[in-house]
Amino acid sequence: MNISTKAEYPPCASYLREVYTGRDGVRTLHQAKITEMIAHQNFVAFAADFRVNEAYPQAQTHKQESFGFLPTVFEESGWVPRSDPGRTPLWGLWRRAEHSVREITLMYLDLDNAAADRPFVTLDEMETTLKALGLSHILYTSFSHTSERHKVRAILPVSRSLDYDTAFLVFLWFNAMVCGGQLDEAIYDDGDFLYGPPFVGQQRQWLDGSVDVDAVLALVEDLSDESLEPARRRCGAVQSRRELTPTEIAEMRAAMQDDTVRHGEVTITNPAVFNPDWLVDLHALCNAGSHRQTLLTILTRAFVKSEHGLTFGELRHLQNELDAEWGFYCRVKYGDRELAADARSVLTVRSTKPLSSPTYQRQQSVKAALARKRRS
Repeated sequence: MNISTKAEYPPCASYLREVYTGRDGVRTLHQAKITEMIAHQNFVAFAADFRVNEAYPQAQTHKQESFGFLPTVFEESGWVPRSDPGRTPLWGLWRRAEHSVREITLMYLDLDNAAADRPFVTLDEMETTLKALGLSHILYTSFSHTSERHKVRAILPVSRSLDYDTAFLVFLWFNAMVCGGQLDEAIYDDGDFLYGPPFVGQQRQWLDGSVDVDAVLALVEDLSDESLEPARRRCGAVQSRRELTPTEIAEMRAAMQDDTVRHGEVTITNPAVFNPDWLVDLHALCNAGSHRQTLLTILTRAFVKSEHGLTFGELRHLQNELDAEWGFYCRVKYGDRELAADARSVLTVRSTKPLSSPTYQRQQSVKAALARKRRS
């Protein structure tokens, strides 16, 4: 099995390095503002910059007091705070998914060891395996890393650029073959970012070969049914926005005007409507540590699971039940109007990628492999 190559795609990265002090005196990363974008000549140059500029320079009081980065770049755009949508847009470089080039130039993995029923994977074990595979890498422990539960992020060079769905398929192989199912699957959406190394932690790097993307993709369909399960969930939970058909527009408008709720049926306690595993993601703040974005992600999963059959009232009901798990954090911080807008945005999600796209065809191939394994 050879998944290493000397061919390397030049890494491009957007860096989030503005940390501000809020009214409460707490220092927090500005997660929207891109302070710098760099097209690095190669992974060696990226690694040198990362080591110097991404490690947080002082003791931290919480996870969000950090730097961050994305292995992609963005077009200039206007930004306004969600709390004041009428404000004149501030022009610049902002981490907004709709202005991303939708192409990533590095592979990244987040080892969180969240599966209690699987053996933990240590920093040393991950490093040893990546070296044995001949893959250059940067490894660093995260803010919440402990000796009892290793939490490690890895960055690797790639032979070619990837879209996020392709990166997810590469993740499937690493999750199954390198990390024993202990990787976080919820970090491969457009606009997701990773926190950089904390002030206190370990950093390691090794520079030799790149991930041969196409070699890894050729191995994905041979993974076990269990290893491919995240692909099934993603195919059902991650939908790309596109122009809706007239029928879909009519359905969406009708749903937006429908405040009815099937009480006793549409609830987070009903596994036919809501996957209980999603509560784990909810409490882990699976979308970049953000309560609101995590709530939006999980609400979208429920809507897709229903095959777009939930009303606005039912989405709001589920939203309220989920927010109650946090003591109504989002209602207090963002207000009812903003949460209602989030529920309406979920109603615009429909089926997705053009049938001719390579990503769609690859997803269909993986889904077909899943079906074959279930029949056998």
